[in-house]
Amino acid sequence: MCRTSTAGEGGSNLQSFSILLADGSVRHTTSITNSFLRDDMKIKKLWKHPPGLGKHGRRLWSRVGQKLVDSGSLDDLDRETFETLCRTYHKMVEADDLLEVEGLSVDSERGSKKHPAFTMWKSYSDLYVKLLNHFGLSPYSRGIKIKPKEEVKKDGKDRFFS
Repeated sequence: MCRTSTAGEGGSNLQSFSILLADGSVRHTTSITNSFLRDDMKIKKLWKHPPGLGKHGRRLWSRVGQKLVDSGSLDDLDRETFETLCRTYHKMVEADDLLEVEGLSVDSERGSKKHPAFTMWKSYSDLYVKLLNHFGLSPYSRGIKIKPKEEVKKDGKDRFFS
């Protein structure tokens, strides 16, 4: 349950929320929004990609960035976070490519061990997933629940009743 009260003028709003948690306790929180400022900050054209952004990051910048602009999801405050998403994606793909060539393990004096690029890939992958959620780029962050398809059991009767 969530109760909201709003006070303010000129587009500035103070919103208070009371949230009933599963354990029966109530959590109170307040946020300030400025609807006029947020609308003014929406970008109309995707920024030029930053210098030094690798090819995989540039591809993501162009493809996904334009869709975020078209949907009105990006504003001026998102530039650095979006750049971090694209740089992280580039580094994750580069680490993955290296693992494809060299394998998941390397030989050392003490025997075989996990390739150092795997640790880098895992770190980039974790950050990438968090940033995807920040921009609403995963099904889960958009509120889409993916359910496994139920297996239909065939008992042989369908050939008589179809």
